[in-house]
Amino acid sequence: MDTIARTGPLEQIARAAVFATLEAMRAVDRVLLLAVETLLNWQARARMRTQMAELSEHLRKDMGLTVGDVIRESDKPFWMN
Repeated sequence: MDTIARTGPLEQIARAAVFATLEAMRAVDRVLLLAVETLLNWQARARMRTQMAELSEHLRKDMGLTVGDVIRESDKPFWMN
């Protein structure tokens, strides 16, 4: 009984399709990871700006921030750096 595996054109096409599918899935994974990282950064930025706006005068002065600095930063939309 001959057990030598031979790869024909159909097997080669199937392997190429599997490889292409895996590469596409990796690309989608990278995009999704970047999207989640961006959303988490936006959330953290919004939280920090809210906390900054709630600082007492004493803490604000300790940090070297003016009222204008705090207003300018806390008025920015969450997606702006």
